Amino acid sequence: MAKAEDNTTNLTYNSSIDEKDKQSQPVRTGVLVSSIGIGIFMSALDESVMTVGIPKIAVFFGTDKLHVQWTVLVYLLVIVALTAGSGHLGDRFSTKTVFQVGMVIFAVGSLFCALTGYSDHLYLLILARAVQGVGGAALLANGNAIITRFTDDEKRGLAIGLTALLAALGVVIGPALGGVMIQYLGWASVFWINVPIGVIGFIYVQFAVPATPSLEKGHQKGDPFGSIIFAAFMTAFITSITLFAETTISRPMMWSGISFIVSILLLAGFILWERRVEYPFIKLKLFKNRKFTIGTLCALATYIALNSVAFQLPFYLNDILNYSTLKIGAVIIAVPIGLGITAPIFGKISSKVDSRILSSIGLGAIFLALLIGSLLIKFESPLWFYVIIAAIIGLAIGTFTSPNSNSVMSSVPKDELGVVSGFLQLARNIGYTIGTALSTTIFYLILNLVMQSTGNPDELANVNYIPTVKILFGILGVFMIIAIILSALRGPETWHNNNSNSNNKEDIELAK
Repeated sequence: MAKAEDNTTNLTYNSSIDEKDKQSQPVRTGVLVSSIGIGIFMSALDESVMTVGIPKIAVFFGTDKLHVQWTVLVYLLVIVALTAGSGHLGDRFSTKTVFQVGMVIFAVGSLFCALTGYSDHLYLLILARAVQGVGGAALLANGNAIITRFTDDEKRGLAIGLTALLAALGVVIGPALGGVMIQYLGWASVFWINVPIGVIGFIYVQFAVPATPSLEKGHQKGDPFGSIIFAAFMTAFITSITLFAETTISRPMMWSGISFIVSILLLAGFILWERRVEYPFIKLKLFKNRKFTIGTLCALATYIALNSVAFQLPFYLNDILNYSTLKIGAVIIAVPIGLGITAPIFGKISSKVDSRILSSIGLGAIFLALLIGSLLIKFESPLWFYVIIAAIIGLAIGTFTSPNSNSVMSSVPKDELGVVSGFLQLARNIGYTIGTALSTTIFYLILNLVMQSTGNPDELANVNYIPTVKILFGILGVFMIIAIILSALRGPETWHNNNSNSNNKEDIELAK
C-alpha cells in the first residue's frame, strides 16, 4: 500500500512540475523545435557525413578501409552505449542542462576531429569521434524529452514530427553534404562547421528554453558498471558482424563466432546485473509496457532496413550505373522531400488517429519500396525509377516515425520521459549501426554465392552485382514484414480520446 501511495505521489509531483512548465513558462512550438533541432540535426548529420569521406581519410592516414571504418563505428557505438544513461541524467538533474552540456562536448569533439587533419595518427581521429559520440548521446537522448515536456497532447505530435524530421534530414543529407564539402574543402571541413553551429545552438537554447528542474524526487546513484557492460556487448556484437565476411585476416569466421559468443555472454551478464542493481542503467521493467516494447522493436527493425538501403544504394548508383554526383543527389534528395511532407502531417494526425494504424501504413509503404526494388531493379532502369523508390521511402519514414514516437512517449509516466526518449534514440542508433555492418556482410555473402553460380569473378559485373542488390532488398523486406506484424499487435491508443496526460493507464501501471 505504501508503494502504491509513493507512486501516486511521484506522478502527482511530476505532473505538477509539467503543468508549471507549460502554463507559467509557455514556449512557442516553432521556437522550441528550432532551438532543440539545431543540436539534434548536428548530431544526426555526423552519423552519416563520415561515410563519403572514408576513402580520402584512408589515403590521408595511409591506412585501409578495415581500420578507417572505426571512425564511423566508434561514434555510433558510443551513442548506443550512452544514450539511455544520458536520458536518465536528464531526468535526475535537468534535461536542458544535460542537452547543453552535450552540445558543448560535441563541439569540442568536432574541434579535435578537425585538428587531427594536421596529424598522421588515425587513432587520434577515432578518439575524437568517441568524444563527439558522448556529446551526441546527450543531445539525442534529451531532445524529445524537452519537446514533450513543453507541449500538450494537441501539439506534441506535430512537435515530435518536426524534430524527427530534422534528425532524419541530418542522416539523409549527411552523405551529399559531406561529399561536396570534402571534395572542395577537404575532409576536415565537415568537422570545422560544427564548432560555430554548436556555439550558436548553445546560446539559442539558453534563451529559448526555460529551466527544467529535476523530474525525480531525491537523488539516485548511477549505474556506470551497467553502462560499461552494455558498451562492451554492442562492441563485441558489431565486431562479430564485421568479421564474418572479412577476407584480410586468417580464420575470420572463427573470430566472428568468438566475438558473437562473447557478446551473448555480456548481454546475459548485463540483464542479470540490471535486475539486481537498485538504479539500473536501463530500466528493464519498461519492457512490460506493450506499447513501449513494440514501438521500440518496430523502430529498430525499420532503421536496420533503412540504413542498409542508405548505405548500399549510393555504391550501386556510383559503381555500377556510373551516375554523376548530380544524379545521385537527385535520388538522395527525394528522401528528405518525401519525409518533409509526411512527418509534420502525420505527427499532427497522430494526436487524433490511432498510431497503430498510421505506423503500420508507413511500415507497409517501406516494404512496398523494398519490394519494387527487389523485383524491378535492372541495369536499364531510368533515373526516375530510383527517384520514385527514394520518394516512397521518404514518405514512408515520415508516416511511421512521428506516430510511433508519439505512441511510445505518450504511454509512460512523466518521470520516465528522459529515459524513454533515450530508448527511442537508442533503437535508432542501434538500427543504424547494425544496418551498416549487417548489410555489408549479407551483401558480400550473397555476392560470393552469385559469383559462384555465374562463374564470373568480377564483383562489379552486372550479372553479379544487380542480382545481389535485388536479393538484399528482398531480405530487408522481411524485416519490414516483422515490423508490420509487431505494430498491429501494439493495441489501440486511448490517450488521445481524453484530455488527461495519464495516457494508457494499463501501460503506465505496467511500467511502474
